[in-house]
Amino acid sequence: MAFECPKCGGDIYYNIKRGKLRCGHCNGEFIVGDFNAHDIAEESTDEYGATSYVCKDCGAEILSPDNSIVGYCSYCGGEAMLEGRITQEVRPKFIIPFRKTKEQCKEVYANRLSKLLYLPDELKDPEYLEKFRGTYVPFWMYGVQFPDDIVIEATKKKRVGKYYVESTYDVVANVAGNYTGIPYDASSCFDDTISDRLMPFNKKDLKPFNPGYMAGFYADKADVPVERYSEDVKNRAADEAMDVIDRQVYKSESLNVKLPSEGTKRDTLNPTIMDYCSALFPVWFLTYRNKNRVAYAIVNGQNGRLSCDLPVDLKKYSVGTALVAAIIFAVMTFFISMTARMALAVCAFVALAVMWLFVGQAMEIRNAENHVRDRGFFVRGRDVLMPYEKRRKLREREAEETKLSAAVMIAIWTVALIVMSGVLGIGIAVAAKTNPSTKLLFATSIVLAISSLLLIKGAKALHYVDEKSLRVFLLMPFVGVLGAFITAVMNPVDDIYYYAASIACAFCAAAASAGMIAYYNLLTTRPIPDFFDREGGRDKFERDGKDDGRNSPVGESSQAVSDTKKESGGAVKTFVVALISIILFAGSILGSTLGVHAEDSFYTNPDTGYAAFIIDEEDLLTASEEVQLLEEMKPLTEFGSVGFISCYATEKSTRLEAEKRYVATIGGGKSGTILVIDMNYRIIQIASDGEMYKYITKAQANAITDNSYKYASNGDFYGCARDVFTQEKQILAGGRVPQPMKHISNLLVAVTLGILINYLIVIFQRGSLPENKSKVFAATTAGTLDTTVAFTRKTREVRRRVHEESGGGFSGGGGFSGGGGGGGGFSGGGGGHSF
Repeated sequence: MAFECPKCGGDIYYNIKRGKLRCGHCNGEFIVGDFNAHDIAEESTDEYGATSYVCKDCGAEILSPDNSIVGYCSYCGGEAMLEGRITQEVRPKFIIPFRKTKEQCKEVYANRLSKLLYLPDELKDPEYLEKFRGTYVPFWMYGVQFPDDIVIEATKKKRVGKYYVESTYDVVANVAGNYTGIPYDASSCFDDTISDRLMPFNKKDLKPFNPGYMAGFYADKADVPVERYSEDVKNRAADEAMDVIDRQVYKSESLNVKLPSEGTKRDTLNPTIMDYCSALFPVWFLTYRNKNRVAYAIVNGQNGRLSCDLPVDLKKYSVGTALVAAIIFAVMTFFISMTARMALAVCAFVALAVMWLFVGQAMEIRNAENHVRDRGFFVRGRDVLMPYEKRRKLREREAEETKLSAAVMIAIWTVALIVMSGVLGIGIAVAAKTNPSTKLLFATSIVLAISSLLLIKGAKALHYVDEKSLRVFLLMPFVGVLGAFITAVMNPVDDIYYYAASIACAFCAAAASAGMIAYYNLLTTRPIPDFFDREGGRDKFERDGKDDGRNSPVGESSQAVSDTKKESGGAVKTFVVALISIILFAGSILGSTLGVHAEDSFYTNPDTGYAAFIIDEEDLLTASEEVQLLEEMKPLTEFGSVGFISCYATEKSTRLEAEKRYVATIGGGKSGTILVIDMNYRIIQIASDGEMYKYITKAQANAITDNSYKYASNGDFYGCARDVFTQEKQILAGGRVPQPMKHISNLLVAVTLGILINYLIVIFQRGSLPENKSKVFAATTAGTLDTTVAFTRKTREVRRRVHEESGGGFSGGGGFSGGGGGGGGFSGGGGGHSF
């Protein structure tokens, strides 16, 4: 069949803006219907003539209504000239002509990309955008009807006195009507997940099929049997019908229908397929090929809705991660106070977040590689690792879950995890009246328990994934969390063990994050498709119950798999090398700070009135050491009172004991600082308040005790106290306390968080979300469903007593006040370390 101008013999094409056929030579215009009647009347009503083109590389088959030259394949991006042959194709009943032009399509795509980060530059190349190809995709359109009467269960709740009464009813409803035009993709080349994201195609533009609408465009071949989607059609129709019934029953009887599960809905309503027909829907198709992977950008040719695969440029992503990590590192260094134990807890929670994201990604890769949502893929006998029954159960489970996309679900759960972790951490740190070692053990125990569950879930998902190295990256954050838990159980005194565990945990999390983003491109790109027929595959017809076990992956290109592994592995190595380089560079800068920082008992400063005192209840100092220590403390009385106290704590924690002692000796709210050496919990604790707390903050107190606890561990309590007060004098003189291990730990946490934050950004910008299923159904289908409630019958009634609580909340109490010559409760802060 050829589309030639009847005036000049030139080629004609369908002009989208004008809605007519137009000659590219003489600009003559023709009404589609008139042209068909005069020029191709010889075609039968069941078939139409076309030229079929088959790609030698991947086997994809596309149709053209004329003998135009096809220079590349839309599915694999191959540049080889496609060979054509004349064929007779089954004539569709309907067609939706293109409404969006190529220029409008390019504008939609360019606008979307302009808002995104980390994309390869090739995707924005104007020459690349010229390759958008207009293609008609075949769809089956089904009609479904329902029986006259159904029986469903509904409930009503009300309060009667001190009881809640829940009544259950059997509702007999009269259902009349049908749905027509429920669409499902009929091309095995066109992934069902893509067609879902392009929906809806609005039924208002449906026209009787005429090949004239195809002039200048291409079409996919309809090769998916109409029976393939019969159960899906019934389920979708039952979903919509049940919503209608639910609204009607509530409106007429004020009863709430107990919505059954997916399969039960179908059984309850018993829908039947009454007819079906084929139709062609318009899309603009663009393919990006990089080695052995392809990415698609597809635009709905009717409404401009876009679905696109968005791979990541790893170099750009690395730069973005470095910038975010630098900001986080600065915030953690200058504004956040963390002890060695706290740093380990933070690293464990970060590793848990990485693992959570990684498991979500692993499940998506599993679904994509095994075409869980693409039932049309299997019509040519293709095989995957996951057996049919497993795929079917996954589809049913997804149908029961939320209608949001997997990407959004991952992001929501990740944010929820981080928030829950933060709340848990704050709750442990603020509310628990226990020592830091107990808090750390409690936190790491929870993290380890959650990580173990995620490890099992992730391992199950990766069982059906070809890329075996993903298992290593799944295991790495778990190993980091396990190390944190073991360290918490051992409860060593020296900070070096906590920082070493923190660095190991953060490194595992960072490496897993790097692997996660490297393999992210497995999600956003696709392997070179292979559409050649493969007879004998056990999944050829994917019939229920026919799959007898695990399928063997056949026909895959081993070289393509090898190239994918090499490319992904190289990206991971680049990330790891960059990470190690950052750590070594930071270590070389911070190495210079590893050196030790410079240079009855009572004293009152005659100029300021502030006092220095020593209360050695545990007799840790000799008389001469007390005299020497007091001399070390005197300069601090220029800023506030200063004290040394050794004791056997009676409070639930050393922090509470130090605060109580501060109020009793100096007075709450008054300027000063004290060092408490607690021989019960074996913790050295600094407490500061008033003007002094502006300088000896919680962060500084933690840093000082981190540097001084080793003296106490060796039994040199005088050396410990002298070192504490020397560092305090250094801070009050405008100096800084060195914290090299903290900086290295902060750096790794910052890098990991930088990767995670950028990963969440990439997830949010990835692809279009599927439209709400109810909106799609309303836009694409016709027909109505009328529901009338015939009668209701109460079947049972349950009464539950209302539990009421009386009385107000807790009131009274107050902060400790008094002591030390008066003053209010302690309002400062401090930090400490075990020894």
